[in-house]
Amino acid sequence: MVLIALVALVAIGSAISALPAIESNSETPAPNATFFDGACLDAGVTEVIDFGNQHSPIVYCATNFVGTGWDLLAQRVDVSGTDEYPTGFVCRIEGVPSAQEQDCANTPGYDEGSWVYFTANAETDGWVMSPTGAGMRKPGCGSSDAWVFSGKNRPERAMPSIEPTVFKCAG
Repeated sequence: MVLIALVALVAIGSAISALPAIESNSETPAPNATFFDGACLDAGVTEVIDFGNQHSPIVYCATNFVGTGWDLLAQRVDVSGTDEYPTGFVCRIEGVPSAQEQDCANTPGYDEGSWVYFTANAETDGWVMSPTGAGMRKPGCGSSDAWVFSGKNRPERAMPSIEPTVFKCAG
């Protein structure tokens, strides 16, 4: 019986993953969301975008934010997905990597560099590589998200250069 249930779950998961991607509404900010430069101190979600040695990191706070990790990123910076996964796999943020380095037609290989998604909250001990994609994650108040460009390194060797800002929110 357990084996049949496991087979059924795998079949359902395969069917769901074959469905067309749901487009994220990243054209307009979440209702009542306010964005400002720098890390959140006592309310909101902090976003860190670490370009490695390409240029200085971007850090901002979104208060009253409701949405996905993809929305948190796309509402403040220029982000492109791949042709395969337009709102499911980040290919380029603020022009990194360049179109000459990566055409964004498909998922980039290690030799092209890729973006790695990290999350942190009051229950984690620092940054952890996100177990879910940004389009599925709903960042909560007091948490931090980070995107790190791995360059030509393997993604598991990439880590944000900025410590996460995490706290427990009131209420």
